[in-house]
Amino acid sequence: SLASALKALRKEERTTLFMILLAAFKILLYRYTGETDIIVGSTVAGRNKSGLEQIIGMFINLLPLRSNLSGGPGFREVLRRVREVCLEAYQHQDYPYEKLAQELSPARDLSHNLFFQVLFNFVNLPSIPGQVDGLTIEQMARLDDTARFDLTFFASEKPAGLEIIASYKRDLFTADHISELLEQYRYLLEQVVEDP
Repeated sequence: SLASALKALRKEERTTLFMILLAAFKILLYRYTGETDIIVGSTVAGRNKSGLEQIIGMFINLLPLRSNLSGGPGFREVLRRVREVCLEAYQHQDYPYEKLAQELSPARDLSHNLFFQVLFNFVNLPSIPGQVDGLTIEQMARLDDTARFDLTFFASEKPAGLEIIASYKRDLFTADHISELLEQYRYLLEQVVEDP
C-alpha cells in the first residue's frame, strides 16, 4: 500500500518515483547528520543515445546530486529542489565521472570517494528473459559483498511493492544501526504520503 501511495504522489507531483525516494532519503540524511548541504551519488545507465540499447557492456556513470536543505523546507519543497538538481544533472550525464574528478582536481583523500560517500540507486531494469536466440539467461546474485561507498540504498520495484536494500561499510555502521535507518526511512515515506 505504501508503494501504491508513493506512485500516486508521483503522479500528483508530476515527478518520478526515484525523485520522491531520493528526496526522502536526503531528508533522512539531514535528520541523522544535521548537515543541510547533502550530496548523494546516483547512477545513470549511460544508454541515452540510439544504437546503444542492444550493445552488451557497462555504460554506467556516476552523478553527484547536491541539494541544499537549509531553511527547514517541507517535503514538497525538498522534492522541487531534488527534481531541479536531477534534471540539470541528467543534461550532463554523459560527462565521465573520472573526467569530472580530473577537471575539478580537488584535494584527494583516498579514504573515501571524491564527491560523495553515500549512493542512492533506483533499479528499474526490465525482467530478464529466460531465453534469447537459443541462449539460456539467468540472473545471478552479486557475489561481491564489499561496500563501495559508506552507505548505499538500492531501491527497486517488485510485484509485492518496493524493496530497499542497504549496503554499508561495517567499520562505520552496525547491522542494528542500518536496520534502524531502514525502519526510519520507511516511517518517513509513510509520513510523506500522509502529509507531503
